Amino acid sequence: MSMSFFILGKCRRSGGYTAIELIVVTSIIIIISTIVLLGFGVLNDSVALNRSSRDLAVVLRRAQNMALAVTGVSAIGNEVPPAVGIQLTQGASTYLLFADRAGSFRDYKYGASDGEFIQSLRFDRNVIAYQFLDVDGDPISPAEGVLHIIFSAPEADLRITDGNGNGDPEWAKVDIIFRSPSGKTKILTVRESGQISVK
Repeated sequence: MSMSFFILGKCRRSGGYTAIELIVVTSIIIIISTIVLLGFGVLNDSVALNRSSRDLAVVLRRAQNMALAVTGVSAIGNEVPPAVGIQLTQGASTYLLFADRAGSFRDYKYGASDGEFIQSLRFDRNVIAYQFLDVDGDPISPAEGVLHIIFSAPEADLRITDGNGNGDPEWAKVDIIFRSPSGKTKILTVRESGQISVK
C-alpha cells in the first residue's frame, strides 16, 4: 500500500510545474531578452555608422568618376561641369552632390543660385557629420561650418574647401568624423591625392 501511494504521488507531481519553476523560467527569458535588446541598439548604431561612412565614400567615388568621364550631367541640363563635388555641413545628417559650374572661374563651392544641385543625400539613422580634422588631427572650423570636396575635370584633381571656396594647406588630408545619436563615431579620411578610406 505504501508503494502504490508513492507511485501515485510521483505521477501526480510530474504532470505539472510549480510556481517557483515558472518564475525562474520567466526570469531567465526576461534577462536574456533584455541583454539581446540592449546589444541590438549598440549593433544598430555600428551598422548605421558603417553604412553612412561607406555611402559617403561611394558618393565621393561617383563624383570623382563624373569628373573623369567629362560627360553631361542630366540634373543640370546635360552640361559638362568643370568640377563635381559634395558639400558637407558640420552637425548635419544630409549632404549634397553638386556640379561646380561657375565656368572657367570655378569658385570651388556649392552655389544654390547657380543651378549646381545634382542630388541631396542623407546619412543613415540620424548619423551626422560631427567634426572635421586636418592633417595634424586638429579640428577644422570651416567658414559656415561647410566643407566641400571637389573633383576637377578632366583629371579629377581633388580640392578641399570651406563654405567660401577657400582651401588651406593643412587640409591635404581631412578626417570626417561621423557620430551616431548614442555618441559612437566612425572616421572617413579624404586625401588631396584622391585616396578615400574608412577607419
